[in-house]
Amino acid sequence: MLRNLPDGRERVPLAITDAQGRVKGLDGLRVWDASLFPTIPAANINVPAINMPYEELEERLF
Repeated sequence: MLRNLPDGRERVPLAITDAQGRVKGLDGLRVWDASLFPTIPAANINVPAINMPYEELEERLF
């Protein structure tokens, strides 16, 4: 099953995370997985889902 969760970029009151992947209401918890994709890719989602946290980590470290 594949599901999209609303994130903060959409400015939806029911958003679960903000644009940086921080879970609202829980300090120190971030989510970086395919549920945050703004659209579902037409191809296999495995590689983008695995790459997503690495890209975020790279932005924070460098």
